Order: sequence, then C-alpha cells, then structure tokens
Amino acid sequence: MSTTQLLSLVEYISYKVGCAYISDLPRLDALGRIKAAHALESVPVETYPLGQWNDALQYIVRGQAALTAAEPRVVLMDKLCDRQNE
Repeated sequence: MSTTQLLSLVEYISYKVGCAYISDLPRLDALGRIKAAHALESVPVETYPLGQWNDALQYIVRGQAALTAAEPRVVLMDKLCDRQNE
C-alpha cells in the first residue's frame, strides 16, 4: 500500500511538503507552495474521492468546491503557483 493510500489528501500534501502540522498548509511560503504543487502533479485524480480534493482546495487556498475531482486538482495547483508571485 502506498503513502497516498494511507493518508488523506491534505495529510499527504502536508507530509510531502514537510509541514510539522496540517494547519501550516494555508500559510506555506513560496518554496512550500512549489513543493505542494509538485506533489500534486504525481497524484492521479482517481487516487482520492471528490470530497478530499474539495477539502484540500478549500483548506489550503480557500477555493470553491467543484463537481468533479479533476477541477479542484487543477484549481489547487494553479492557485499554489499563482501565490508564488505575491
């Protein structure tokens, strides 16, 4: 069983970024956002259900819930990359 199957999506992103706490995810610095976006690139949409994709999107970047799993994945990655320029 892989790490992605043992952890929720938010936990997996936190693990891959190296956060001490999940609550650190919404406050990632530029390097952390790059790591998070890179980690998401290797996660196939079908690995997690829609609810977990929406949870990650809403929790990490305060995005709106979507109707398909592919949408929150793309929006989350885009917002993580956009925030690098703040």
